[in-house]
Amino acid sequence: MKYLAIFIFISNFYIPTDYGDNPFKSKKLYKTFIKQYPYIPSGSLILENKEEVSVQGFYMYNHEVTNEEYRKYLKATDQKISLYKSGMNEAEKNQINYLFHPSYDEYPAYNMTHTEALQYCEWLKKEITNRYELPTDKIEVRLPTKTEWTYAGKGGHTMAPYAWGGYYIRNAKGCHLANFNHSIDSGNITLNQDTGEYEIVHSDRLNPNSSMTTLAVSYFPNDYGLYNMCGNVAEMIYEEGLAMGGSYNSTGYDIRLTSQMRYDKKSPEVGFRPIIIIK
Repeated sequence: MKYLAIFIFISNFYIPTDYGDNPFKSKKLYKTFIKQYPYIPSGSLILENKEEVSVQGFYMYNHEVTNEEYRKYLKATDQKISLYKSGMNEAEKNQINYLFHPSYDEYPAYNMTHTEALQYCEWLKKEITNRYELPTDKIEVRLPTKTEWTYAGKGGHTMAPYAWGGYYIRNAKGCHLANFNHSIDSGNITLNQDTGEYEIVHSDRLNPNSSMTTLAVSYFPNDYGLYNMCGNVAEMIYEEGLAMGGSYNSTGYDIRLTSQMRYDKKSPEVGFRPIIIIK
């Protein structure tokens, strides 16, 4: 049993064995790379319509892009943002404070457009090729497709609705396993008589402690080494206008890996994490 446990732990953080075809110039560079960008091995995903699709392996940010990382991008691309502009309301000032205050450096960045997230990916490609001495024609950096994101979030647990591989949002000790709006209970659920669908009725009883992001590296990672795939901030995907996995303001039901959030503008509930494909 001891050796079986060791094998399972190692397999969860899979590293490709065909290093001979690897474009990294040294194993040291490669090991440094996968600490931040774990490898998601090829496999298959069963969609909600029961269709099974194949997914090719890729690398993925182990956490949501943080404020500090996003500020580095803004500075490198010479994008100057005035801390305060005339006519800003309190909410806008709070969002600026959130991005620039050092206390929130390691919290997920939010409030960007889909286009801005793609521009970050373009910049990140240059950063990665320079830092790890990779040829530019061997690397692609972009937002994950819906299928890729969901597959990575499951961490090898095909049927599990949540990133930790289980069916419940609390562990055996009763602790919550993600950052979401856990103050909503059955008293906030109602049946819409027109549509026949169950809906959440929001009220001022919502817990203020759950109405905020938390550190991008927090809670436990899934079995591929990815943090906060459920909750914290919903994550943009390649398909514009959709974010996956729910946010700090979502219900426990809406932080499932198949949960979709629609957005049409910048949102304090939506962030992103890129994937990296090495050819």
